[in-house]
Amino acid sequence: MAAAFSPLMTGVVMRVPVTDAADATGVIVTVNQLALVVGVATFGTLYLNQAGHLPAHLVPGSFRLLSAHAEIVTLVVLAVGAVAGGVLASVRGALAAR
Repeated sequence: MAAAFSPLMTGVVMRVPVTDAADATGVIVTVNQLALVVGVATFGTLYLNQAGHLPAHLVPGSFRLLSAHAEIVTLVVLAVGAVAGGVLASVRGALAAR
């Protein structure tokens, strides 16, 4: 992670105007942290779905449905956030072009 993050930041921030460098750095760090969290959550969900038997008081298959639902909700929220970010970037670009 340490070997990849510095070249990534350098390559991305070099293409950003100086006035937007602070915002770009914040976005890059935020997206990186979200990707780490989603990766850990996804692998955790996959592991728990394959982990074995459920406690006796649960209906068989209910944990898999709950995990799948949580994963779908997470992905929908991330997709909505990505679309909102794209819309805001487009609006900002349109306003800057005026």
